[in-house]
Amino acid sequence: MRRQNADGFRSRCVRWFRVIGLMLGGLLLAAASGRAGVLTASWTAPTTYTDGSQLTQLVLYRIYYNTFDSPCPGSTFFEVASSTAIPPPNQTVTVEITGLTTAAIYNISVTAVDMSGNESACSAVASAIARDDSSAITPPSQSDSALTPTGQDDFERPGPDLGLNWAEQRGPGIGVGQIVNGRVRPTGSGHEMKNSATVGSDQFARILIATFTGSGYGDVGAYVLAGAPGDRTFYYCAAAKNYTWTSEIGKRLAGAATTLLTDSSVNWQAGDRLECRYTAATYTITLLRNDLPLMSVIDTDITSGGVGLRIREDLDFSQNEIETFEWGSAN
Repeated sequence: MRRQNADGFRSRCVRWFRVIGLMLGGLLLAAASGRAGVLTASWTAPTTYTDGSQLTQLVLYRIYYNTFDSPCPGSTFFEVASSTAIPPPNQTVTVEITGLTTAAIYNISVTAVDMSGNESACSAVASAIARDDSSAITPPSQSDSALTPTGQDDFERPGPDLGLNWAEQRGPGIGVGQIVNGRVRPTGSGHEMKNSATVGSDQFARILIATFTGSGYGDVGAYVLAGAPGDRTFYYCAAAKNYTWTSEIGKRLAGAATTLLTDSSVNWQAGDRLECRYTAATYTITLLRNDLPLMSVIDTDITSGGVGLRIREDLDFSQNEIETFEWGSAN
C-alpha cells in the first residue's frame, strides 16, 4: 500500500481531455480506525478505452479530493503512478492518503491518464471521515530497518569469473560481468546476474555501490523474485546517473521491461547501499537507500524466484562497480 501525504499538495489547473476517456471501476473509501487524518482509497484498474479497445498505455491516476463538494474535475489533486501500462482484469489499486484533517468528511474521486495525456471521466464520488493517525506506522529508522543477511558475496577471489554461484540472465556474450579488485563491473553495456541462493517468499537483495561516476548513462541495482537463469523475469530496484530519473522500481517479464515507479530526489554515489525488498503478504516492492525506504509500489505479476544484481554502463565500463552483494529473508 502506498502512502500519499495530502499536506502541501499544490492546487493546479487541470487540462481536461474529453476526446478519449478511460473506463474506470468503482471507488471505495475506508476510514482507518484509530488512525488520524487517514483514508484508504481502492478502485478497479481500467482495462479498455471507451470504444472497447484494450488499454495499453496507462501511466497514472489522479486522486481528486476536498471537504465541501464534488471534487472532480477540480484543482486539488495528487498523482499516483500506475504499476503497469496494461492492467490485468480485476486489478485492485489501493492508496493510503495521509495528512488529512481528523474528523473531517472527505470527498474523493479518481481519474486515469494514459501516455498521451488523455484523462478519463471522473469516477463516482466516495466519502468518508478521516480518522486519528496517532497509531500510524512511521518509516523505520536506519538502525531497525537494516535486515540481517543470510548470505553475502564480497567478490574477493582471484580471476575475473564470478563463479558457479552466478548465472547470466541476459544470455551468453551479452554484457558479461567480471571481478576486478574485489568489485564487479560490466564488460558490455548491460549485465544481469542471478545468484543461486535459496530465499523464501519475503526476501531482499542488497548491493554496496563502489564506483558510480562517468558521463554516460548507467545504473546499478538489485532484484528479487527472479525466474530461471536466462529468462529475465524479476522485480528490480535501480539507481541511475545521467538519466531522467535517479531511482526506479520496475520489472521484467520474459525480458519485457516495465517501469513501475521512478523518483529523482536522490543523487546516488559511491558508498551508498541500495536494497530491493519484497513483502509477499502485500505484494509490495520497496527500494531502500542506506536502509531507509525511498519508495514502494504494489504489483502481483511475480510471486516466486531468487535474487540477483544488475549493472550497466554505456560508455566506460569501469565507471560503475558493485563491491558487495547481500541477500536474505525480509520477514
